[in-house]
This record gives sequence, structure tokens and C-alpha cells, in this order.
Amino acid sequence: MESESNSDLLQLRTSLKLAQEEALNEENLYLVELITSATHDESSQYSLVDIHNAILAEGSFNLLDPLNILPLLLPSGGDGTSDLLHLIAKQASAREAVIAIQEALERLERTPHEEENENEHEESHLVQLIRLLNICTDCEAFLIQRSSITEGLFRHPSTAITEERTC
Repeated sequence: MESESNSDLLQLRTSLKLAQEEALNEENLYLVELITSATHDESSQYSLVDIHNAILAEGSFNLLDPLNILPLLLPSGGDGTSDLLHLIAKQASAREAVIAIQEALERLERTPHEEENENEHEESHLVQLIRLLNICTDCEAFLIQRSSITEGLFRHPSTAITEERTC
């Protein structure tokens, strides 16, 4: 049974390697499809833990697309969710991660709390908010290194108004 599992993981790693090569030429949604399957289908061939481990093993970080993956992972209560979110924060485009975080916050704000517990497999608003804060913390260190990006992102609006008036 273990050799079959290793064979499946080897197949996943090979698929990620091919997807990574294809991503150089065109937009690749293979990883999004894998994560969609793992988060929505209990009989999925690969778990989020398998996907996380395969990405690490192959170094397929360029396949991490925060704009498409974050909305799938954020409400997920499955094993490996936090690891993949951490990987996105550390390895994916920080700019895209911040945009995805902003969109996720807007979605959480629009979703009434009554609908929050309709799906037992989805995490609560509070858990999702905590996950978003963790991603922000992970992204912040990278963004600070790129001060041209952080000037506009982490500045309080009142500071921006004051600076404009002094110019």
C-alpha cells in the first residue's frame, strides 16, 4: 500500500514539474485544479498535504497563484491548509498575495454571519480572518524589503493626506 502511495506522490511531483515548465509559456491552472479537488472532493486523489509536499520537493513555487488559490484555501478546514497558506505568503508574489487578501476581506465583509455556518466544512469568519492576518505577517517581511511597494500599502490613510498637504 505504501509503494502505491509513493507512486501516486511521484506522479504528482512529475505533473507539477511539467506544469511548471508549461507555466513559463502560458497561464497554468493545474495547481488550482488540484487544490479545488482537494478542498471540495473528499475522494480526491491528492490531499492538501500531498500537494504542499510536492510543491516543496519540486520547487514549483511559480505555480502558486494567490489570486486563485487563496479563495479556495481560506475557508478550507482540511489538513495542510495552513502549510499551503504559509507557502503562498513566503514564496508567491507578495503583491498578488496582498491583492488576494484585500479581496478576501471584502468577501468576508459581504458574507452575512448567518450564512457563515451553513457549510460545516468551512471555517468561521474569525478563523479566516486570523489566517489572513498570518499571511499578512508572513508577507510583510518580504514587502518591507521592497520599500517602493510598502510605501503605499502599509501607510495609514491620514498619513497620506498629511504628506500630500505638505508637498
